[in-house]
This record gives sequence, C-alpha cells and structure tokens, in this order.
Amino acid sequence: MTRNKDDVLHCLPLLASVLARRYGVAVLVGGNRACTDGKTIHLPPLPIDCDDEWLALVRGFVDHESAHIRHTDFSALRNARLDTITENLFNALEDWRVEKCLSAIFPGCRRNLDWLIRRFFTELPTQAGENSPACVVSRHVLLTVRSWDVPEVATALQASRMALTALARESAQQIEGILERVRTHCPNTTATIDYARQLAACIPREPTAMPTAESSNRKNDPSSSASNREAMPSRNAEHADAATDNDSSTMTSSGSAQDTKANGADSVANLPPQLGEWMAHRLSAISRSHPSQETAVSVCRIFPVAELWATEKNKALQNSGALRIRLNGLLQAQAARRCRLGRRGRLHSGSLYRSATGNPRLFLSEDMRPALNTAVHILLDCSGSMSGEAILLARQACFAVAVALDGIKGVNPAVTAFPAGRGTNDVFSLLRHGERLTDRFAVHAAGDTPLGPALWWVLQTLHAQPETRKILLVLTDGIPNAFRPCEAAIDRATRLGVEVYGIGIRQEAIRRLLPDRHRVIHQLAELTPAMFHLLQKAFLQGDKP
Repeated sequence: MTRNKDDVLHCLPLLASVLARRYGVAVLVGGNRACTDGKTIHLPPLPIDCDDEWLALVRGFVDHESAHIRHTDFSALRNARLDTITENLFNALEDWRVEKCLSAIFPGCRRNLDWLIRRFFTELPTQAGENSPACVVSRHVLLTVRSWDVPEVATALQASRMALTALARESAQQIEGILERVRTHCPNTTATIDYARQLAACIPREPTAMPTAESSNRKNDPSSSASNREAMPSRNAEHADAATDNDSSTMTSSGSAQDTKANGADSVANLPPQLGEWMAHRLSAISRSHPSQETAVSVCRIFPVAELWATEKNKALQNSGALRIRLNGLLQAQAARRCRLGRRGRLHSGSLYRSATGNPRLFLSEDMRPALNTAVHILLDCSGSMSGEAILLARQACFAVAVALDGIKGVNPAVTAFPAGRGTNDVFSLLRHGERLTDRFAVHAAGDTPLGPALWWVLQTLHAQPETRKILLVLTDGIPNAFRPCEAAIDRATRLGVEVYGIGIRQEAIRRLLPDRHRVIHQLAELTPAMFHLLQKAFLQGDKP
C-alpha cells in the first residue's frame, strides 16, 4: 500500500510530528489548551481527522510558535521587564519579525500565515474602550506590521491611521517613523524591545477619569474585551517558563505601574489580541467542543531500565540465534537474483540455436528482487497486569527479537515500552531506530494500559523512518483504556501502508483491534515462539499473516 500524503496532512497527530521535524522543535498533542513555554509547543487533543480550516489553524499555530522558539531571545525579553502595554507592542513587532525569519527558511508557511492573518482581521472587532491612547496606538501598530505582508489589511489600517492622527498628529508622525525603521532594520529581539519602548513613549497621556456608568456596564459585560482576554491568554502566559519568573510582581519596570495608570487601567484590558493568542484560543475551543473525538499522543521520556539478568540474556541469545538464521535464509531467498531468457537483455550465446526455430528468446535478463528495506517497531505493554512471569517472558522475547533483527541487513528495529510509570501516558525507549542495541531490557510492570497514545507515538516515529516497508508489532495482555484511539491509530497506519500485528496475552481484546493479524496466548510458555512466528509471517507474507 502506498502512502497517501493527505492521510498524513489531514491527521493531527501525524501533522504535528511532520511540523516538529521540519522546524526542529518539540510539538506535543495533549493537555488542556494550545500554548508554548518557549521550548515546547503544546496542542490540545483535537479530532484526529480535521477539516481544512482546523488544520490551517494547527499549521499556523505551530508555524507561529516555532518561529518564536527558533528566533526569539526569551532571556532578553525576561530581562527587559516590560509593562503590559509595552509588551503588547513588542508582541506585535516580534510576531512579524520572527514570522519573516521563518518564512525565509520555509516559504510554505508564509502562505498559511497570510491566510490566517486575513481571517484574523476579519474577526477582530473594535472593542468598546479602544479609543484610549494605548489601544489606538497598539491597534495601529498591529495593523501596520500585518499590512506589510497582507495588503487586504490596508482598509482597516486606513481607519486606524485616521484615529491615531485625530488623537495626536505629532505622535502619529513619530510612530510612523519608528515603524518604518522596524520594517527596514529589526535584526533581533533586543532591537524589537527597543522599538517597542520607543513606541510606548509616543503614547499620549490621558487624564485619569472617574468611572462612568458606561464604563461600569462595560466592565460587567461578559462579552467585553476584558472577558475575552481572560479566555485568550497573553504571550506572557503562553511563554510562562521562558519569559517570566516565579514572582510575577517583579516583572514590571519601575515606571510600568505609573504608565498603566496614566494610560488608564481599562486600556490594558482592551489591548488588541495578537495572532498567536487568537489561534490558541480557537484551537482550545475546538478541543472543548469535541471531547468525544479527541486523541492524545504519548511523550517519550527517559526512564531507568536495568540490564537483563545473565540467565535471561543467555536464553534470549540462544533463541535469537535460531531466529536470525531462519530469517536470513528466507529473506535471502526473497532477494535472490533470477536469470531468465527473453526478447531483451544481454545476448546469450548458448541460446543462439533457438534462432533456427524462430524462437526470439535469445537474450538473458536478470530479475533482481528488491533488497530488504524494513523498519520494525515492537510496542511492549508494561502495564500492571503484566506482573510476574508475563513481564519476564515478554522482556526476554523482545530482546531476543531485537538481537535477531539487528543482525539482518536491511532491517531497522526498535522497541518501545509503555507506560512509563503509574498514572501516565508516557512511553520509554528500549531501542531506538538506528541506535546501538544494549541489553537494558529489564522492564517492570505498573500502571494502566494507555495503548492508544502509545500507538500514535510509534506511528509518528515509524512515519519518520526512511525505509520503504514498516511493521508494527504490538504485545499486550489487557484491554486498553479506550478502544477508539487505538482503532483510529491502526486504521491510519493501514492507510499509510504500515503493517500492524499483535499478540494478546490471556485476553481476547487484541482480536477486536486486529481481527486478522493477531495471536492470543493463554499459556505464558507460548509467548516467545508465537512472537517469533508472527514476526516471520509479517516479514515474509506482508498482507497474508
């Protein structure tokens, strides 16, 4: 089965994996909301099959936040101690700068971001209270930088320019001059911070006014901008680990409180949101509206695993040797060179006599079957129900198979176990693709059976491998925490050409997931030979288990 590109690009877990590899950042699927901590991009569990608009949001959010991770100096931002208004101005400038940097390396992301910018500014209403000096300037800065890439923003920009000029003509001229310098020369985050401070200094001061009935009603209105900004966290919240300290009260400059007061506390609540905030808000809302369809992907973490006992290792090596010999013989037969006579090829002098009888098959051609080029990934269930002899035999069998496969040219093996401790969906690696094999396979049993997230993680990993053929072997004894994510992952794997096989231990649950590609073991002594047999059938028969 050939891989369908759409099956990858229209599947959120796989798309996240593709984008993470492209940009060299970590993208995790799972959690409560879309956010970034300055190191890792977090996506909420969204529907596996997303429509084009949702996928555009995912791609745009990952593009945008990857640009920040790659090109924003978060230490410089942390040390700058910007007040809220200046930070909003900084975000507008920095968003444009880092997106420009990323687009220079990956031009494709520019088209997606421009589409989202058009969508964002059609949904960005003018909120009550945005006639304050800080809001007028912030909105004008935001529209100006976005108009540089998306001309359709020009209409809204014209209105904001008129509002700015009406507010203070002299300040408007200063702001336009600063923005022109930003456009021509803004090389790094430090420069962006300096420009943001210059812009903040241009904001006219407004007198402190007593609250009016209108402003009081606005503050009590749940649809007001203040409420929306609570639902739409600022970049300061998104990058909590990278751009803030534990004591948030120390993050403002000495004059920030005065600046906020001078420009009106209400203006801070009504500052225009940025593109990243808008996308994060939309993605989080989608996740909350489809709780029954969501999926999560395991995180691979470092987990201490000891070496196998000497007796275990020796027994496994004995079994692996026999398996390797058998597999090598059969696989070599598959790739054997066959010669045949035909109408084309190299003239075979021994067959020239055929010409006298009118037989045109005088030429020798070689039929070379393709060499083995296969990635095999074994997923081992280490849940609590595997305690005792089951886990001992399972880890021994996995090591034996890994050793056997490691010695076969053209086979790239890997072994992953799950869960990595109680109460987690995490996985941990016993052998990575392309990694040198060790005997650290002494895993222990504990926790539930989060098979779905583990399958999605392995599928992401297999998809990234260069081999033309990919095989996934699942070894589990119990019922997974949820069937639907497992079924969705296996279905997606099949559509991508990944062959999935399973061994069930004492339980028939594997039959539901892999009705035609499984074996159920009721006696522990049958585990190792059954695993060997199923793997052989996977290698040699493909779709004929």
